[in-house]
Amino acid sequence: MNTARLLLPALLLAACTARVDIRLDESAPAIVIHGYITTDTARHPVTISRSTAYFAVTPPPPVRGATVTISRGHDTFPFVEDDTLPGTYRPVTPIACTPGATYTLAVTVSENGTPATYTASSTAPLDSEIDSIELRPSTVFKNSVEVLGHGTLPDNEKNFLSFHLYRDGLHLTSRLEDLFIVDDSYFKQKEMHGVLCQLLDQETPATTLSPGDVVTLRVDVLPEDYARFLQQARQQARGSNPIFSGPPANISTNITRVSPAADTSPVAGFFAAFPTRKKSAVYAPLP
Repeated sequence: MNTARLLLPALLLAACTARVDIRLDESAPAIVIHGYITTDTARHPVTISRSTAYFAVTPPPPVRGATVTISRGHDTFPFVEDDTLPGTYRPVTPIACTPGATYTLAVTVSENGTPATYTASSTAPLDSEIDSIELRPSTVFKNSVEVLGHGTLPDNEKNFLSFHLYRDGLHLTSRLEDLFIVDDSYFKQKEMHGVLCQLLDQETPATTLSPGDVVTLRVDVLPEDYARFLQQARQQARGSNPIFSGPPANISTNITRVSPAADTSPVAGFFAAFPTRKKSAVYAPLP
């Protein structure tokens, strides 16, 4: 049996997730939709492609000419296709989500001349507060620098946080294998007092720090089902680089085909809305 190779772009819900068993021995390729919106005001991407055979040597083909919108209540934000990245759609003007609000993605594509519409909804969790970060040599992990966070966790029923690191603006944790997601069991209370968020191996050139380097910690508060989606993708595409370049087939999705209703073709991907916070510190090694 051949499984699909799904191209889901990087990074960071209210809707229930549905298990999708993608079996493409003789069937048409699956549509793959991935998008997100955060509290950062930006032209957040939505990518649309079609899956390929597992051993295909070419990238999944992008889906062009789609109609894409994100809506919140009576407000609708139209998207346009990126001129330089086929299959990537961005809002006409930069947008941001509001913690606690629900957003709905709608995508319409042409399938053999017939329009097909897909939707997904996501409620952004409440936001965290990151007061400061601390860089210090690890006493547990040899030749590593610990990145510790100080702040307050949001008052959600349950929290799922992912931690990302940047050095002088360069994303150091963009690979799926670097993804670090924790839940409430990682914290003893709703406050972070020097919580270990990431490690920087000082024997690896890509993560070695020099005096004066600016280290930035990004904390995303994820909807639970999106956190599960990312964890499943990491398990099935362990070692993928860049993020989501491997074959994470048969994982959860909140993308639903709404028309034509009788069509049961497979669909994969995810749409999520979530808050994000960043805090930086300058690396100054101890004498």
